[in-house]
Amino acid sequence: MRITIKKTASLFLILILSLTMITACGSSASTSVSATASISKQETTESKTASSSVSSTQTSSDTDTTEPAKTVIPLKDSEEADCLRAFSCGYIDKEWENRDREETIHTTEYKALLTALIARVVPEKLEFFNSKVTDFDAEMNRGMAAVMSWYAALCLGIDDYNNGFEMGKSGSDDRFWEIDGGIYNALYPDCLKETKVIAGHSVWDSEFVASMIWNTMRSSPVSDKQTIDWEDDIDSLRAYDPFTAEDAVCAITRLNDNYLDTVLLPIDSEEAKGNTIDAAILQKAAQSTITSIDELPRLTGFIFAFTYDYESQGIVATARDIKNMADWGFTSARVPVKYEILFSEDCTEVRPMELERLDDLVAASVEYGVHLNLSLTTLPGRTVWLDVDREGAGDFDMFTNKAKQKEAIRIWQYLAERYKDIPGEYLSFMPFWEANNKNLATGAPGAEYNDKDVANVLDRMIAAIREKDEDRFIIYEVTGANDANAIIRESTTAYNTVSKKYNNTLISYNFCETTFAFYNLIDFDAQPGTNIDLVHHGIFVPEYPITIYAARQRLDNAHGLTMDGFLPAGTQINLYVKREGGGGKFTISAGSDVLYEEKLSKHDYNVSFPLSHFLYYATSEKKISFTLEKSVEKISFKCKDCYFEWSGMEVVLPEEYAVERYYSYSDEERAELGPDAGDGFVKRKTSTVFIGPNCYVEGEHITINEDVSYSSEAIYGQSNAETVDAWGAAINKFSPNAHIRLEDVGMRGVKEEDALKYYDTVLSMCDKYGIGWYCKEYAIMLGLKSSHAEETRVEYAGYNNFEIEKLKTLQKHR
Repeated sequence: MRITIKKTASLFLILILSLTMITACGSSASTSVSATASISKQETTESKTASSSVSSTQTSSDTDTTEPAKTVIPLKDSEEADCLRAFSCGYIDKEWENRDREETIHTTEYKALLTALIARVVPEKLEFFNSKVTDFDAEMNRGMAAVMSWYAALCLGIDDYNNGFEMGKSGSDDRFWEIDGGIYNALYPDCLKETKVIAGHSVWDSEFVASMIWNTMRSSPVSDKQTIDWEDDIDSLRAYDPFTAEDAVCAITRLNDNYLDTVLLPIDSEEAKGNTIDAAILQKAAQSTITSIDELPRLTGFIFAFTYDYESQGIVATARDIKNMADWGFTSARVPVKYEILFSEDCTEVRPMELERLDDLVAASVEYGVHLNLSLTTLPGRTVWLDVDREGAGDFDMFTNKAKQKEAIRIWQYLAERYKDIPGEYLSFMPFWEANNKNLATGAPGAEYNDKDVANVLDRMIAAIREKDEDRFIIYEVTGANDANAIIRESTTAYNTVSKKYNNTLISYNFCETTFAFYNLIDFDAQPGTNIDLVHHGIFVPEYPITIYAARQRLDNAHGLTMDGFLPAGTQINLYVKREGGGGKFTISAGSDVLYEEKLSKHDYNVSFPLSHFLYYATSEKKISFTLEKSVEKISFKCKDCYFEWSGMEVVLPEEYAVERYYSYSDEERAELGPDAGDGFVKRKTSTVFIGPNCYVEGEHITINEDVSYSSEAIYGQSNAETVDAWGAAINKFSPNAHIRLEDVGMRGVKEEDALKYYDTVLSMCDKYGIGWYCKEYAIMLGLKSSHAEETRVEYAGYNNFEIEKLKTLQKHR
């Protein structure tokens, strides 16, 4: 069974919201009476407050008690785009245009709007809706609206979370809540049935909770806003605030958006043919004189909404994003799209609403003179989802499955036909990406195929595209490897195949100095089921440039370990043992002083997982620990007639030597902290040096530095100007005409200063070798996603939280 998550949200917050609202609704014995009483109580409280205020002001005869006239803004003058779209699309009667946008809506009014929507598209569901929502009349709050909207969503078929989806167990034996009734029963008789939600039960035991989670996780594919807005800045639905006329009109619009998003047309039908691009735009496009991909300017810009994984929201990039590229002096942008957003799973139908949005982006690329690269990040036989246990799963056999290849080709031929009137100056296709990523980073078992299989499928796809549009420019990518030697090795077969057969093609690579950018992430290849982009163990964030030194893991008669440098009195050393044997003695000494000694027996110890992809430090069930009673110059770790392997070492300097560093929160900390985790990183003081055994040959001489770091006689990995230039030189020699996409460093707590140094180094290399580039930090730069530490944010270009220094750095290398 496939389960698709459409919007990332904090379920913890939703559960807390549900608990709070249900508790507020559950204090009365009689359902209908309790509802009336609750509302009356609220009105009484407000009246008392008002009386108190008047009494206070009447103590002075000079005080003017006249309330200022309320400013009324009608809905037709609203600045909320979804509200205005309701009238242009005919979702709401014109009589609503003059309603005060802040007027509180009654339950019967909103039910009437929902009823009209249901009667228009699924009249057979009206009986179900009326059985769930009564005609109880009261002023609404936003929480009531969320529940009523969810029942409408069930009728419209746009609840794809609660149909068979279970949240799993809470991990506690205590009850989250118990409910005896409340005002919600008056509106929704079944909403709180069977509501003794006990830990270990599915949260769907309460329809109320289901409605809240649906509303928070489901958003309009047009505006990316929930039916009832979740306020990100305060992490709240504002459930008790009044539900206004503007809220109601926007909600109806977003429900329509979601319903229309489910509409499908046969791919071969007349309605699915052609595009919706304006004739004037097509006329401008036809005037292009560029006939070769080599005539394009160097392609520099951003990737919009990179969604290859479990998320399946619609195309969220807009013409404004394309215009930003032009206004800021960039020449291109990439829009990655899952094929399921545009097509049905079996590729026999298309989604007209999403295709129209793609048409809008293509039209904008012509209007603003920006080259658009369309990348399909999934295809039949190359797609991902969450399985019933919410683990990564997918189909990965496209490169060996002829039937899946045929479906993928059908997709690209449809798109080639749709945009055959748009010249290569404005549009190129990327058939697939990271072909060597055999499970699309899900942790699931991947398919077996080789470089020749990839080259053959790429050959077939390009040929199929050119059959429908002989001039379509192609940008292709066959590996996600970062190391230059690996890139060249894995790209050679496809590069030779495409270069010999097709003109107007450009090879693209993934670029990432992993030693810096991925330092604090887990390597999914080392631990099945994890993903290098998602798993955090909560370690300090590196600075750029970075050098990681070697540390030898195995000690024996021929090889020991020496530690020197800054080792003051009070320093504690914890050494975790992975494996030992041989029957001889293992000794730790400082000069003539023996700090620890043990006769070893053959034994393997259970070891935790390393802290990160580059910091191999791990604990084990055996720990050797000692504290220096006096300062020492050198500590020796020696084996005699035995062997010793370690998994991690902590050198804990006295507290007065602690320094401040940024740390990323671990996944467990993020889950526990919820919204308090903020951007996912925090500044902490530390005096602990973490050392991980990352080498079998080098790293026998470790030096502890006073800045709470270490070095050794050998380098294990580094990222700096020299390593970046070496990459560029190798790639330029292999494929002089190339393009790269840059893995971001912006969501891992890296300081803005370090991020800017890194991008300046990388893009200077691109300038030197004429390499085009796309950066993935667009949403981060605009303040829409997690950000860097110690950054400079300003109001710019209509965005309130813009990372202006990053834009300036990137603009230097356009």
